[in-house]
Amino acid sequence: MSITGNIAARATSPDTLALDSENQIPPVVRQIEQLQARNSRAQNASLPINTLPRELLSLVWTDVIYDSALASKDAVWTLAQVSKLWANILLTSSEMWCDISSAFSQKRIGWALKKSAGRQLRIFLGAERNVADIFNMVVPERHRWAELRFTAGLPRLISALRTVSLPRLESAVFRMNRHNIWPTIEPPNLIESPGLHRLELDTTPLNWLSPSTVPKGIRSLNIRCIQGGPFFPQLVALLSETTLLEELQLERLGFPQG
Repeated sequence: MSITGNIAARATSPDTLALDSENQIPPVVRQIEQLQARNSRAQNASLPINTLPRELLSLVWTDVIYDSALASKDAVWTLAQVSKLWANILLTSSEMWCDISSAFSQKRIGWALKKSAGRQLRIFLGAERNVADIFNMVVPERHRWAELRFTAGLPRLISALRTVSLPRLESAVFRMNRHNIWPTIEPPNLIESPGLHRLELDTTPLNWLSPSTVPKGIRSLNIRCIQGGPFFPQLVALLSETTLLEELQLERLGFPQG
């Protein structure tokens, strides 16, 4: 048999045909999967839940995707595969991306900063090891912070807010580790947060002599578990300046003598 005949025989042999068939399987499988996905989306589009208002779906999913992101199991990508409607709501509703926690992955935080599209942000900084990195990611967007919950227990991060402004801040909670005793901390620059109406200080010994400790427009002030002040005269002066104050809570304070 000639060389040409050998090649032709090999090309038409059962083994060669089987190999060629195997090479064709992956594209066929992908086409079937894509067809099944399209059919599933079409069926899902007719579900009763899709008759609910877009705003209601967005409200429900905001909690779902936030809780799942805390658990490092971001449900947004799973939900987006259900139907085109769901994907559109999830990826274009900027209000769903306004909550940012240091427990999120950095990729998720990057998405939130982008998808929130200039809206006000609610920032939650906890005790994760990489909280300083997360702080550095979100601090460039501080002009959008509306709510700040700072429970990291890192004075240097709180002090870093001393030289910047938080113009849209409405609520702030500073809660430090009660097992650590820190010296007096310079407070954030809250004097430039005219809309701040709620402030909670837990185990956070701010410098009470600073005039920027509490803005005059504060309406709710909660101070607890601070052993180094404020002095009684300082507290009286503080109250006399906050004429709009509606709620004051003082708990387990160690007022210094003198």
